[in-house]
Amino acid sequence: MAGPDRHGRPQAGQRVLVHAAAGGVGHLAVQIAKSRGAHVIGTASTAKHEFVRSLGADEVIDYRDQDFAEVLRGPAGRRRPRHAEARRRDSPPASPSWSRTGSG
Repeated sequence: MAGPDRHGRPQAGQRVLVHAAAGGVGHLAVQIAKSRGAHVIGTASTAKHEFVRSLGADEVIDYRDQDFAEVLRGPAGRRRPRHAEARRRDSPPASPSWSRTGSG
């Protein structure tokens, strides 16, 4: 998992992307980032959006219907989110490198 301890702890006002936000690790990452004042963006299927929002996510992206990279790029000038990803160790990264290395 690439997350808060690997890339620095989220701070108030930072944007944090959490993949699999409704999952076993993702739901914890959402709560930790939110408790530290971050703007949390989670990915989950549509059926789990309400649950992810109830955890504190400010935005939820349906990974089945939306390209999260396009959604995150948004209008020019938006800051790139920090990245927390819950995935199997043998899975290749699903994210473009900029989302893992953004400075905040």
